[in-house]
Amino acid sequence: MHRSLRDDRRGVEGFFEEILAFVVVVIAVGAFITSAYSGYLAYERQNALGALNDDCYRFCRAFRSFDPVVEKGVIFQEPLAGRLDSQKLDGLNLSVLRAGLNTPHHLNLTVTDRVTMAGWTLGERPPAGTVPRAVVASPVLISGPDGRRDPGSIEVVMWE
Repeated sequence: MHRSLRDDRRGVEGFFEEILAFVVVVIAVGAFITSAYSGYLAYERQNALGALNDDCYRFCRAFRSFDPVVEKGVIFQEPLAGRLDSQKLDGLNLSVLRAGLNTPHHLNLTVTDRVTMAGWTLGERPPAGTVPRAVVASPVLISGPDGRRDPGSIEVVMWE
């Protein structure tokens, strides 16, 4: 008797092919979801760091024209062209700085006179391994008590 092709089961595999295909699809979908999530986390970290960098830059710029440290009698043509008075820096404390410049972030501010290597540091030290972290440095003029104006630098470190 002749069998039709419809009844012929010699070329048919078992259900194992479907299981293998299902496992491959599950692994592929899992890999896709994992990579999409890690990409999203990297994007969020980058946005947080960008916002922190912006806040750090704004703080540094505001400090350069902060009245409790700026040399009196100086007329600014540009907000970034400030001169800092070394005697006022001696009397500056963190509470005056926080009240005047109002930043929500933890910070460390260092002003250094590059000629005399005198330094003023306010704030706290960042804990080891703190991320995200922003660092901004800016040049400045520092007026000494003898009327001399030395080049200096401001460095602001911020973290959350």
